Amino acid sequence: MRIDAKPSQCFRTGLHRGSSARKNRVYTDFCTVPCSTTYKTPSTTYIVRSTVYKVISTVYNACSTTYIVISTVYHACSTMYKVISTTYIAISTVYHACSTTYKVVSTQYKVISTTFIAITTVYKVISTTYKACSTVYKVILHIHIEKVTSKLYSVLLGK
Repeated sequence: MRIDAKPSQCFRTGLHRGSSARKNRVYTDFCTVPCSTTYKTPSTTYIVRSTVYKVISTVYNACSTTYIVISTVYHACSTMYKVISTTYIAISTVYHACSTTYKVVSTQYKVISTTFIAITTVYKVISTTYKACSTVYKVILHIHIEKVTSKLYSVLLGK
């Protein structure tokens, strides 16, 4: 019988087993206690469990909110990383294109510079040769003029 039940709230049922009714009878006690008298004040265990549940629920909600904040920050950082990564790849591609163009132009400049130096050297050689030839021509012309003049004088003077 329940401790908090009154005798008027309890009754007994029996089950007959076998031929001898008194010996083999099994009794079961049932008690009916109204809810209003049994659960008027909550038990200490219920209060403790309820308080623990509220604390755990509050901690869970705080952790959930923190997770949402961290997740949002993570997604923002991830998006920022993708933007920076894409920008870096674009800048790197432009840099490599400019670097390749610079190498091509630099090689062309070296070829043009070497060609210019060669042409300048050839020009100096031709110029020096021209001056030498001009000097030789003047000498030869002067000698020729003297011969012609000398012959002309001899023809004119009759010698």
